[in-house]
Amino acid sequence: MKRRLLLLTGSLILSLVSCSSPTWYSVEVMTNIVPIASSNEKVTPFNTVMKLNYCLSKDNNNDSFKEELSSYYIDEVVKYHKLFDRHYSYYDEDGKTLVINPKTINDSYGSSTPIQCSKELYNLLKQGVNLTLKTNGYFNFFAGELVSYWDNLISTVNNFENEHGSYTNIQDYFNDYEPYYNEDARKKVEYLRLTTPSLEEVKNLLTFNDETLEVTFNTLEDKVLENGTILERSSATSLYRPSITTGGIGKGLATDYIKQDLISKNYTQGWLSSGSSSLTTLSDPTFGNGNKQKITLTIPENKYPYFLTYGLSIASSKDYSISTSGNHDSGHSYTLYGDNNNVLSRRHHIINPYTGYPSEDFSTVLLFSHSFTGVELDAFSTAFVNMSLKEGLEFRTELLKDTSKDLEIVFVSNLDENNNYHYYATSNFEGSLEILQDYFKEIKL
Repeated sequence: MKRRLLLLTGSLILSLVSCSSPTWYSVEVMTNIVPIASSNEKVTPFNTVMKLNYCLSKDNNNDSFKEELSSYYIDEVVKYHKLFDRHYSYYDEDGKTLVINPKTINDSYGSSTPIQCSKELYNLLKQGVNLTLKTNGYFNFFAGELVSYWDNLISTVNNFENEHGSYTNIQDYFNDYEPYYNEDARKKVEYLRLTTPSLEEVKNLLTFNDETLEVTFNTLEDKVLENGTILERSSATSLYRPSITTGGIGKGLATDYIKQDLISKNYTQGWLSSGSSSLTTLSDPTFGNGNKQKITLTIPENKYPYFLTYGLSIASSKDYSISTSGNHDSGHSYTLYGDNNNVLSRRHHIINPYTGYPSEDFSTVLLFSHSFTGVELDAFSTAFVNMSLKEGLEFRTELLKDTSKDLEIVFVSNLDENNNYHYYATSNFEGSLEILQDYFKEIKL
């Protein structure tokens, strides 16, 4: 049966609009500025657009201030990218000393060698373990091999014209490599799922020395299946070994640190965005005339032809952080369609460790909080996307047992057969929640 593939090139976008008209200055850190060690290649920090929007006053609306702010922010983004990236090695500012980062930790697997970490990397690793346990594994810091499998497949599909090798059409490639069509590919995904560390294994996978800031990546035993198949996890070169993935929390923690650093320099009148999925304010967002600021959520339609829809908006006048996750990512996703344009499966960057596949339940989940940190919200948003609505609401209740915390969520379904989205919001956001399309239907529980 003939299948049709739709490449989704847009992404979920958060746009923040002030209710006043101040003078805004934007600094964007975009493509290919960070050199890889011992290579002529350069990469994009966090593989996305990192952005600072700053509200200028009469006193600082000048070139000198703008240049100082831009330079400081860009240096911060590059610094934390080098510290938190799992894919490449980088040199420090001296151009000679290698930065210790998650790639260093992954490369040490199987050696029993303690690795000396910076305090920021040490914190990232501890947060990764703690948030895996806190989310009951729906965010899994050690699912790196499973995540890499899907990253590689999606990248090949998105760049098929350039990377197809001997294949003349995408369907032939799918028949050999897409798990929807290929039994061997399904088996591989299942093995990767089975060898992803369990919560019990996660507890002891890293050994931390709080005095020396050393971390040891401990070795797991091989996995033996009921049929006698041995899945090797003890070897550093095995496909089924555990490896750290920072995709769910790296940007969030980097943004937390950058926020702290900017505030320490008295840069407080603005907000930070990490790609199109996270926002955090540097102070109460009452710049200009002191009114609330409006945040609009746009969602890529899961139908053909493809376009963005402005779905809903909220507003706040108090310092906040937002994180969103969903089943689309700019330039890094695809959807399999049947003959009648029915959705067969969506492939994207949020992988459910318990199924081995990209999540399917929600188009978008938006988290809003005045008290949880960016790194916490990033891990939580990943976890909520991988849960059912019932599980998500139960998890939120568990998180809010700490009465010092607040967390509001909007769950948005995939497009249904009648071209409607269905949403459930845990709050009306102090009366500011506004539904912008009549095909957004509220879920009544």
